[in-house]
Amino acid sequence: MPVTASANPSSYQSTGQSSLFTRYDALVACHQRGFSPSVLLPKTHSVDDIRSCQNDLFIRLNKAVQVLPIIKSQQGVDSLENILDTMPIENRVAIFGCFDYALDIGQWPLLN
Repeated sequence: MPVTASANPSSYQSTGQSSLFTRYDALVACHQRGFSPSVLLPKTHSVDDIRSCQNDLFIRLNKAVQVLPIIKSQQGVDSLENILDTMPIENRVAIFGCFDYALDIGQWPLLN
């Protein structure tokens, strides 16, 4: 479920909706306070996910922010080369969520 930042940055509330302006509010709030030079994007499935996050953060912060994908599905693995191609060569990094991936491909509890 998406979260949205309230007036108090330490309290977040669920909106129950998924939209461009609720999805990244917690990330924006952290970045504005200097907590992270980059953001992690869980469940990245495609290049569109990265671009959507980058565009939304640029609109809200008026500066580019490095987005690091977290790959947790077969769709993300299949798109990994394209996802990494959107990044500068010195920053091509992706995080792999092995347990979520195993669940996604039906290999739980562990890959054999």
